[in-house]
Amino acid sequence: MFTHLRRRLRLHLLVALVVSTCLYFSFVYPSLHVPIRIYKAWHGSRRRLVVFGDSFSDTGIYQVDPPGDDLALIRDPDEGKRWSEVLCDEILCDSLENYARSWPAPDGYVRHGAVIHNEVYKDAAIRSNITTISSEQMLPDLGNQVKQWIKHEENRSYQDLDVEEELIFTVFFGNWDMWQYAMLSREEAQSAILTSLDYLFAQLDLITEHASVQPRFVLPGLWDLSFAPRFRYDLTLKEKTALASEEGHKMVYLIKFWNMELIKRASTWKNAQLFVPDLDAWIVDKIRWQQLFTLGITDSIEAGVGVPEFQDVSHSCLRGSHWEPNETNDSFAEETDIVHPCDRPDQYLFW
Repeated sequence: MFTHLRRRLRLHLLVALVVSTCLYFSFVYPSLHVPIRIYKAWHGSRRRLVVFGDSFSDTGIYQVDPPGDDLALIRDPDEGKRWSEVLCDEILCDSLENYARSWPAPDGYVRHGAVIHNEVYKDAAIRSNITTISSEQMLPDLGNQVKQWIKHEENRSYQDLDVEEELIFTVFFGNWDMWQYAMLSREEAQSAILTSLDYLFAQLDLITEHASVQPRFVLPGLWDLSFAPRFRYDLTLKEKTALASEEGHKMVYLIKFWNMELIKRASTWKNAQLFVPDLDAWIVDKIRWQQLFTLGITDSIEAGVGVPEFQDVSHSCLRGSHWEPNETNDSFAEETDIVHPCDRPDQYLFW
C-alpha cells in the first residue's frame, strides 16, 4: 500500500515539475529570443538595420559623410535610447547603420529638422510667408540619405556580400514636415502631404532596386502633434482664441490625413514587406492612461488601473527650452539657449 502511494506521489511530483517547467518557458522563452538566436547561429546570417529619418531616429553615429564638429549631434545620456536603437535590441540586429540627421541639441530654437523632400518643404515655407530657407540651412532629406546609403552599399567589400543577411529599413519622417505644412491652407497642406508621400514611396522603390536581398520596411505613422509641448507654445503666440482653435483642428485633421494616405499607399505597394506601426495610438494610450489614473477613473479595458508609465504627459523634460511652460504658472520661458533636463526624465513622455 505504501509502495503504491509512494509511486503515485512520485508521479504527481513529476507531472507538477513538467507543468511548472512548461509554464516557465512559456513566459521566459520568448523574451530570450531563442528561435532567432538559433536560426542566426545555424545559418550564419546577419541582420542589418538601416535607419533613415530625423532627430527621432538619429543615433549620432554615421556610416557616410558625417557632419562637421559644429553640427555633430550632442546626446544627453538622460534622453535614453532612440526608438531605432530599441528596435535593434528587440530584433537582435547585428548592425545599426544610421543615416538619419538632426541639428545639435539643445542649441537655440530650431524651427525645422530633416524632412522627406527639402524642395517641397521650402516651397511650403515660401507659401506661408516664411523667410526663404537656403539649402545650407537644410539637413539631408530622405532622398539624400538614400543616396548616402547607396554610396555605402557600392563600397562594401566582396567579403561582406558573401554573408547571408537580412535587411530591415526604418523610415520615420513627417514630424518636421507637418509643422510647416500646418501653416498652409488645408488644400495646400494636403497637396504638400501627397507630394511628400509620393516621393517617399519612390525612394522605397530605389532602395529595393539597390538592396542585395529582399528588404523589409518599418514606416511609423505620425503621432498627433497637437499633444506636443511646442504646439501649446505656438498657440500662445496666437492673438485670437478662434485662430488658435482653428490651428488645432487643422493640425489634427492633417495628421489623420497623413496617416490615412500612408496606410493607403502601404497597402498597395507590393515591392517588399511593409510594417506601419500606429504610433499615434501608442501616444494617445500613454496620455489617456495617465489622465484616467489622475482622475481615479478606469474604463472598460481597465485603462487607468495601476501607476501609469509616465507621470507627466504634458510638458517636456527640458527646462528653459523655448516652447516649454514653467511648472508653476504654465507661462512660457523667455528665449534662452540655456536648457537643462528635469530631475526624473523617465517620468516624462516628452523629452
